[in-house]
Amino acid sequence: INLLNFRPNELIKSKVSYILRSLQDHITGNMI
Repeated sequence: INLLNFRPNELIKSKVSYILRSLQDHITGNMI
């Protein structure tokens, strides 16, 4: 990935989706 061409809002979106995914894994892991 060329960071100069990488728009900040896409970086934030990917970071948010990563956090949501890890939260979801944590929640489902606790339910099992």
